[in-house]
Amino acid sequence: MERKVYIEKLGAKRFKNTYLNKAFLDAGAVVALGSDFPVVHVLLMKEIFHAVTRKDSTMVHCWNENEKLTTAETLKAYTYAPAFGCFREDEVGTLEEGKLADIIVLNENLFEIEPESIVNTKVVFTMCDGNIVYELKDITV
Repeated sequence: MERKVYIEKLGAKRFKNTYLNKAFLDAGAVVALGSDFPVVHVLLMKEIFHAVTRKDSTMVHCWNENEKLTTAETLKAYTYAPAFGCFREDEVGTLEEGKLADIIVLNENLFEIEPESIVNTKVVFTMCDGNIVYELKDITV
């Protein structure tokens, strides 16, 4: 969604207090992000881009730049934090021996590319319960 809509609905004064993920993290909160609620885009790479750059759907306008998350903070918010929120952090949420793991493999290393390139990153395959349930065809990795 474009920031223009939020500014129109909330006003400029309240708009600056939207999505304070970094402030919450810095205060010690566990911030969980997800792609299963209609307020965010279903395309995960787009939402990771938004969290890291704070740019809106126009990919130009920035929302409260000091609330940017690092790539590591963002990925933790999409993996460990939801597991913590469901009281399952001992079973899922991180890649560790003895834990269940549903994973995705990307065609880019998000820690090595420019944040603006995150939206173009593709999921090469998805594994659930040890089985590949999705595989991107015709991609050069």
